[in-house]
Amino acid sequence: MTPKKRKSREPLALDADRREILKLSALTAGGAVLLGGAGLSSAPSSAPAEKAAAKNAARIDVHAHYFPAKYLERMDSYGATGITLVPHRLTVSNQEQKNLDARFAMMERAGIGMQVISCANVFPYFESEEKSVDAARLANDLYADLVRQYPKRFAAFGCTPLPHIDASLKEIRHSLDDLGMAGITIGSFVMGKTIADPMFEAIFAELNRRKAIVFIHPIGGGGGVPLLETTKLIWPIGAPFEDAMTLMQLIQLDYPRRYPDMKVIVPHLGGFAPFLLTRFDQFRDQYMPKDPPPPSVQARNFWYDTVNGSPAALRCSCDVLGTDKLMLGTDFPYWVDDAFQLQVDCLRQARLPAHVENDLYRANAERLLGMKAA
Repeated sequence: MTPKKRKSREPLALDADRREILKLSALTAGGAVLLGGAGLSSAPSSAPAEKAAAKNAARIDVHAHYFPAKYLERMDSYGATGITLVPHRLTVSNQEQKNLDARFAMMERAGIGMQVISCANVFPYFESEEKSVDAARLANDLYADLVRQYPKRFAAFGCTPLPHIDASLKEIRHSLDDLGMAGITIGSFVMGKTIADPMFEAIFAELNRRKAIVFIHPIGGGGGVPLLETTKLIWPIGAPFEDAMTLMQLIQLDYPRRYPDMKVIVPHLGGFAPFLLTRFDQFRDQYMPKDPPPPSVQARNFWYDTVNGSPAALRCSCDVLGTDKLMLGTDFPYWVDDAFQLQVDCLRQARLPAHVENDLYRANAERLLGMKAA
């Protein structure tokens, strides 16, 4: 059935021509370009589904983004227009009231009470420490303002001015102590270096000391593979590659044992990792010390969001990762309207046991975040 075509200027529509957006290679971190009304969407929600969403309007979305115009403009002034191009066009994600209302409408339809927002791949990472510090402080203060305005709708992950270690440690304190943020978000790569590089050990040591939540997100660099850029597969393949690569590097470096109190969230169901964990176990003699447990065991120490859209992929992840550390994610605003609903309905369509479905929709996130959804 072909979804009904929405009017071009409804509140939920983006303020840019969709065909122009689709031409951009770096559109979506979820590995699929699924925009509502673009012909790739879930089936229209039934009345029972709408009633169920209203009844269960306490779901927690741990993977959603927010792009205040003031922050994007500051990043532009520092020469980061290459990574702000798409967020500028995703106006439904900014702070204007009409766009917040559109966001709330999607959340209510999906039964989501709260979103934990982060800056996606628009990280304040510059060679200049002054620019990095200024941009990170602005982002965190703007995020905190939104959370104060809508405390039952939003929580936030703070960002840091990497690769500047001392400045990042100060911003972690500001984010967690002064602003009361839910955790810290970090890019999988920073200025060409993987986040698993020894230079960032002090950051993870501090986050572990604080028993903090760490949300790691791809930067859209394709893991340094030029072919991904020339074939325009940076986000469809490159992002899940970054996810799996980061996970495996942290396992390789024995992070679960060395930093047991830090809670690391890997997005997009861990990228390719769940599908390949048996292979990772079989070849572990080639890349891991002999003492640590195999990757399939260590992977269960991490947390994951469900951004993927495939019920079959979700079932696979549940089988190999367990279900106690999987949490709902939507990747808003890269998935909006019917595609946003698809990310939420995917959990129900996977036909998991009722108690597991509830864990993924809210209970696991409540346990991790120490909060109740609105």
